[in-house]
Amino acid sequence: MRILISWRLAAFLLVATPLLSACSPRVPNPVPTNPSGAALPATEAPEAVFPPTAASAQGCYYVWATQELPDLGEKLQGNLAAASSLVQASAYAFGEDCRQPDGTTTFLAMETDFRVRIPVRTITDEAALGDWISRVMLAVEALPVAELPGTRPGRIEFEFEDDASQSLRLIVEISRYLTEARDLNGATLFQHFHPSP
Repeated sequence: MRILISWRLAAFLLVATPLLSACSPRVPNPVPTNPSGAALPATEAPEAVFPPTAASAQGCYYVWATQELPDLGEKLQGNLAAASSLVQASAYAFGEDCRQPDGTTTFLAMETDFRVRIPVRTITDEAALGDWISRVMLAVEALPVAELPGTRPGRIEFEFEDDASQSLRLIVEISRYLTEARDLNGATLFQHFHPSP
């Protein structure tokens, strides 16, 4: 009889002990110590370390920015030299600066944009202006894609200036040209991006 009771008591304790320990209060972590084993003062206790979030990992704020690309501008100007040695072309990346609290910045390019200044006889000759848009677009398409920073197509800012020092500015989005106007030329192409009032 005693053996039977002892066996039942031992079985109960085996089952109940883990359950009771799960409900008991947790023992606090030991006091932090330094390498010598002495307890650290409260002011020297290590701070809790949390995994950084995406925002805190970056630790920066963003502002619009540009970065000149002189080598790419020279290549574009070289591509246009056969049409006219008077054309001036430049290229730049458009994007954002990631500014760190310490003042350092990292530039993140979104697209490559171009500026082209073209002397013409008169800014009223829409056929000639449209022909220039075609030439410039072909020259931009001939640039090595690997040298164009950013993930999306940029734009081209045309400045036509005539003998009377009159000028006309026109911005052509490269994506619009490729999807809407690749087969247009002359005055029709010019009017597509600069409709008459």
